[in-house]
Amino acid sequence: MNRNAPGASTSCYYIVMFSRLIRYKERILSSFVYLILFLYSIFPYSDKDWGWHYRYGEYLLTQGKILTQDIFTWTMQGMKWANPSWLYDPLLYLLTKTVGYVGLSIIGALVFVSTFYILISNFKLSYWKKAILAFFFILIAQVAIGEGLRSQVLSLLFFSILMSIIIKSLKNIKVIFFLPILFLLWVNFHGDFAAGLGIAGLFLGSYFLIDLWKTKKFSREKFLTLGATLLLSFAVTFINPFGYHAYLEVLSNIGSPYIKNILEWLPIYDNCPYCHIYIFAIYSFTTLLLFVKRRNLYDIPYILAYLILLIPTIQTRRLLPIFLIVTMPVLCQILEEIVWNIDQFKVTSYAFFLIIVVCIEFAFFNRYSSDDLYHYSETDFANNLSSCSLNAVNYLLSHPPKGKGFNFYDWGGYLIGKGLPAKIYIDGRNLAMEQTGYMPFSGFISMYYQNNYDLFNKYDFDWVFVQTNSNIANKLYYTKDLGNWKVEFSDTNATYFVRIR
Repeated sequence: MNRNAPGASTSCYYIVMFSRLIRYKERILSSFVYLILFLYSIFPYSDKDWGWHYRYGEYLLTQGKILTQDIFTWTMQGMKWANPSWLYDPLLYLLTKTVGYVGLSIIGALVFVSTFYILISNFKLSYWKKAILAFFFILIAQVAIGEGLRSQVLSLLFFSILMSIIIKSLKNIKVIFFLPILFLLWVNFHGDFAAGLGIAGLFLGSYFLIDLWKTKKFSREKFLTLGATLLLSFAVTFINPFGYHAYLEVLSNIGSPYIKNILEWLPIYDNCPYCHIYIFAIYSFTTLLLFVKRRNLYDIPYILAYLILLIPTIQTRRLLPIFLIVTMPVLCQILEEIVWNIDQFKVTSYAFFLIIVVCIEFAFFNRYSSDDLYHYSETDFANNLSSCSLNAVNYLLSHPPKGKGFNFYDWGGYLIGKGLPAKIYIDGRNLAMEQTGYMPFSGFISMYYQNNYDLFNKYDFDWVFVQTNSNIANKLYYTKDLGNWKVEFSDTNATYFVRIR
């Protein structure tokens, strides 16, 4: 036999390549899990807060200083405001200028997948175990990534890093020295830093007490290390442009009586197609059973976090991804301990590859097409912001309103981002913003949804920009109860009125 024949060498080549594929099968299939998670984490960019984030970032980069007061609304003109995401704003501005709305969706997905990767990287998990975790992650945490890159998405990354540090600290206590660095960044990117501090204290304090219970010895060195690190982590949160007002900003938002008027603060069972409540119920019930079955002392902080967060999460869909990140390590540990060679079945790999192919095909040829991601335009972005009309906004830009205006809440940020020269009534920032005893959001709810037309008349507005099918629009169009108004522009989504003096 001629060993140098072309057929023999080709066969050897394919045998070698096949053996390499078998050798790296686990890595390849794990990579596909992350790929699928990434593809299904890309959603049409639709952050209603984009505009004011964009302008705050622009101000910082062009003026060289942080904007600390309101210059975009006439109701809160000049009011001092502690912006909890001031460091995120210039990042958003630069990304918008360089990669556009589709790029913001893709980058948001990358951050989301990184959050998942960091969280589960502390455990030795095979590809099918990662697939199970990814399934829960994308469905339960969709509430966070459903609008693309947001400051909340970056905050989830910080939560994941926090949990990774906590997990690693069980083997190496010195890892917690990274906590002050984490919180120094976190406090300047998002207000969730306060919740992160609470979680860090809960876990590290519990671990110390558990060790004390098991050893019956008080470790002064460990107590000082933990105490000093947590104290320093708390101290660095005051290293921000607003000092202690960063905490007051968080408290004012959470304590606002109007917070349930915002979609992401509603309960998960209140008409929420992206909350996947049955998947959440399966996950939370399974996690609870695992706690009971394991009876592991080191699960105590997870149990406490579970009990503290469960009811608030059911009542507030925005907490879904935080609940998931804080509790998922227990499920990771259980899966890590399962010894089951799923590859003993020959059909396993073929079935997994088939699922991968179907998922990829569906993402590229069905999901992205239906979401218009391939041709995502400014019109699509505006329409995703509670059906805002780009044509109407362009009309306002070419015919700038004069005087005091009233606008729909969800469109305020977009008007700011598009550079409307007129000051607006309200945008999407802090619900509890108050000046001289008046809260614009309270007034908006009262006039727009509760039909308080006496308050509307009291303002003596000069122009109005609202949804065409709203009660106020119908009132202005069909009656003279609110004065004489002229329709300057109208389409199926938005109507722009100007008062006739």
